[in-house]
Amino acid sequence: MTSKQVPEKIMVCVDGSEIGYRAADFAIALAEKLDSKILFVNVVGASTSEQSYSISADMVGSFETLGKEALSKCEALALKSGVDYETQELAGDPAEEILKKVSKSNCDCIVIGKKGLGKIEKMIMGSVSDKVVKLSEVPVIIVK
Repeated sequence: MTSKQVPEKIMVCVDGSEIGYRAADFAIALAEKLDSKILFVNVVGASTSEQSYSISADMVGSFETLGKEALSKCEALALKSGVDYETQELAGDPAEEILKKVSKSNCDCIVIGKKGLGKIEKMIMGSVSDKVVKLSEVPVIIVK
């Protein structure tokens, strides 16, 4: 994408948090204006900094359920607005998986919330959005 082109495909990262839904709303409004497609992504997994903490199977199951609910809600919002979209569930380190997926899916930009559900990671390493901004090769829009 050059500076004069509009994004044809926008990745929006959702995790079930309020800020994640605000990012989805922003991306949908942007896609409506630009006639772009949206890829809603939810990543279940521990970041590198969280992997030393024990995470029970129940916690993983809860995060998977929350992720499915988030994608379902985003799907309903996109259907209501008439925006072309797809959804994708991923597993692994959230920032790493987002960056891999944006490259593989030919997305032109990423929309992500400033703070999501990863409290432990924010205390130790900084947020997923910070890592995505630092390492992304496409423009990143941070929603507060």
